[in-house]
Amino acid sequence: MGLVQQFEGHALRIVALEFRRKFPPNMHEMGAKSVVVTSAKVDGENCVVGYDGTEGEFFRISFDLIPVRFVGTGDIFAAVMLGRLVDGVPLQESTHRAMDAVRTMIDRNRDKEDKYLGIPIETCLEVLDE
Repeated sequence: MGLVQQFEGHALRIVALEFRRKFPPNMHEMGAKSVVVTSAKVDGENCVVGYDGTEGEFFRISFDLIPVRFVGTGDIFAAVMLGRLVDGVPLQESTHRAMDAVRTMIDRNRDKEDKYLGIPIETCLEVLDE
């Protein structure tokens, strides 16, 4: 049990350090209370890191990279995450659900020939309800 807590404490310190490294020190002064960083690398691992100002907690969610690049996935991620936040879902869970939705959409469309046209979201609407 102590080992798990030690690991979690270490992971949170890594996430906090990642934030300090990537963000300007005056971000809080600019009004940001919560922050989410996509496509971060922590200890060589692909992840999304965040700070939930409401909960006062840092978080880190790892993901496996799909080697495909679509235009507009950041917009989809932001829309899904914000929609969940508006519904009262906490930031970390909203972030995780947005990651899952984008991953599913990318995976479904990975063989699409012209990726610069983006993901045809109208073919993936049921993913948004998950």
